[in-house]
Amino acid sequence: MAHPFAPDGRRNPFPAFRWLRAESPVHYDPFMRFWLLSRHADCAAALRDPAFSAALGQDQRQRDDQLPASMLSTDPPEHDRLRGPGMALLGPAAVRALAGDLEEEADRLLDGLEAGPGGEIDAHRDLGEPYARAVLARALGLPRAEWEAFGQLAGAVSVNLDPLGGPAAIQASRLARTELARLLGAAPAVRPAELTRAELLEMLSLVVIGGYEPLAVLIGNTLFCLLSRPRLAERVRLGDTALASTAVEEVTRLHGPIPFTARVTTAAAELPGGVIPPGARVLALLSSANRDELVFDRPDEPVIDRSPNPHLAYSSGPHFCLGAALVRQAAALLVPAFLRRFPGARLPPEDAGWAASLVPRRRVSYGLRLA
Repeated sequence: MAHPFAPDGRRNPFPAFRWLRAESPVHYDPFMRFWLLSRHADCAAALRDPAFSAALGQDQRQRDDQLPASMLSTDPPEHDRLRGPGMALLGPAAVRALAGDLEEEADRLLDGLEAGPGGEIDAHRDLGEPYARAVLARALGLPRAEWEAFGQLAGAVSVNLDPLGGPAAIQASRLARTELARLLGAAPAVRPAELTRAELLEMLSLVVIGGYEPLAVLIGNTLFCLLSRPRLAERVRLGDTALASTAVEEVTRLHGPIPFTARVTTAAAELPGGVIPPGARVLALLSSANRDELVFDRPDEPVIDRSPNPHLAYSSGPHFCLGAALVRQAAALLVPAFLRRFPGARLPPEDAGWAASLVPRRRVSYGLRLA
């Protein structure tokens, strides 16, 4: 059984997660020097407990750059001040107002979808990335003439998701963030008086970093999960909007792009599974919590009408993902639309499997055959 953070373990961390949940749910790893939380109850409690600092958790990245102040790198009450204006941009009401725009972009993308040799497309390159670009560009109010440049910059800054990103990618992301700030600074998305210009641009950049690649990857992960089980794909193709939403939510539970989040304790903290000392580095293993046998029936299977589905893929507590509503709605529009437009779509005969990348969790390749 591979360590879940070793290359082989990253491809399939779930045997290690099962062992942790059964044998040591609040586990100190002496090699990583982190406490690993693997059960749902412990992860949920830590994400809500103010003794677990997200700001100090961000400092644990193996990187030589400091994140500027943002929702990601602060704790309440500063976090609340920075987060509040984001709700005007990406809160449920704002996302509902975008529904018609997102449906239009899904149709536009599928209308122009062209298969390559052998009738194949790449679900990430040809669907996920251009759709994520369109969704975020619409949400941020960018003119269409800027979309191509925006997509390139969004891809470059997404390396910030990976706490182990290499030096070359980090340097490229720094340059891209500067250019992205210039582009976003001209967008009429939101101008809250309570934020400085620098804070506003950091918030908008964080929306891009936290939304672009996770949404693109989620589209591919969802299609691969459904098409590997043709009966499930057929149910979603013929089903209503509610089933599409629960199906996307279930794949998010099983294969969420963000598998963990880091915290540091500012005081001794008691969890359902044990006590964490002060000053401890902690990883809440969201991907493990989302398969906890004590919470989910048939935890390793896709149950596309699962309800309720209290997964933690979007975190929980004060740092619950600001873009969750947008990602949920966008994915639930595109996935069934693709299955209806291409009812003969299928997976290639050989499964390339999951990549050894840490964040986001993604497949090695996303090739699909349309007919």
